[in-house]
Amino acid sequence: MKILHAAETIKGGVATIIRQLMISQISSDIDSTCLVPKTQSTELIGISRKNIGTYNSSGRNIPSLIKFTIALSKALYVHRPDIVHLHSTFAGLCGRAVLFFMLPFYRPKIIYCPHGWAFIMDGGRIKKQTFALIERLLIKITDTVICVSTFEKESALSHGFSKEKIIVINNCVEPPQEIKTAGNIDLDTVNLLYVGRFDHAKGFDILVEAMTQLEGLPFRLTAVGDTVQGGPPPKKLNNINYVGWLPPSELAKYFSSANVLIMPSRWESFGLVAAEAHSYGLPVIASRCCSLPEVVEEGVTGFLFEPGSSNELVTLLKATPNSTWSELGHNASKRYEEMFKSEIMCAAVLHAYNSNPS
Repeated sequence: MKILHAAETIKGGVATIIRQLMISQISSDIDSTCLVPKTQSTELIGISRKNIGTYNSSGRNIPSLIKFTIALSKALYVHRPDIVHLHSTFAGLCGRAVLFFMLPFYRPKIIYCPHGWAFIMDGGRIKKQTFALIERLLIKITDTVICVSTFEKESALSHGFSKEKIIVINNCVEPPQEIKTAGNIDLDTVNLLYVGRFDHAKGFDILVEAMTQLEGLPFRLTAVGDTVQGGPPPKKLNNINYVGWLPPSELAKYFSSANVLIMPSRWESFGLVAAEAHSYGLPVIASRCCSLPEVVEEGVTGFLFEPGSSNELVTLLKATPNSTWSELGHNASKRYEEMFKSEIMCAAVLHAYNSNPS
């Protein structure tokens, strides 16, 4: 079996998923390669350069999409993969357009994972309707659509998609890294952790407002990440420690030394950081939006609050004793083992490859 993964951007969660799938496939003697932007190929840690094809991209713009389309066309012509696994909206659009014109003489199995439908993100009604229409048309030449959550599948069905081609495979994460020490932990302080972009969709401004209300109280936030999509820098507060972007190898000590991860998102395709936190036995407080309630079990592995409500977030933090975080963390570890281990996702994707088309 020859597999080609293709994505026009892999920054963040998409890189994590592709890397896990390829490592699993290559270790099983499957011919697995990928096509990704040259500037982002270093995100695929642990994968041989011979399995990574690249193209030059300057960002999400028309010239870069044209370059991706040309590079994908060449890769398909040269390698003739049995499975073409397209990741994210624009790779799905360009990739299936290319494959449509190749269908008379070449027909691989087409797997598409949107990693969050474009029509459920923030945007105008016409924009959302246009994306939904395009996706409904392209699903006709798609063998299987992998949704990363039940929320994502239900969103597709509510927009008139045929359910026969849609399956749900949760995003999963690799086992937690071993660390020799969790660092200095102040037992008298509740150590909060945020990992991600400081952008509107991620709701970091909501968390900053909560920390403003918590000034002078025993709560301290470590914020891993930075602003990506423009806008002013986040507010500086005495109870927030900004550490910037960190490679995955350096995140372990932060997951291990925190009491709870905060995810105040306004929109999420899945919530991979929450699953990663659970792998370290770290409970999560997340907004009750999109697929996050599927990852964080209310009152068992963490808590949920209404999206946008910094007041409710503050109330939850103030009302929860430190002993509760330890109990929730134990439950979080069990949930990771049962639902979010890498092997679970990799096996389910391989099963989708081998299943007969609908």
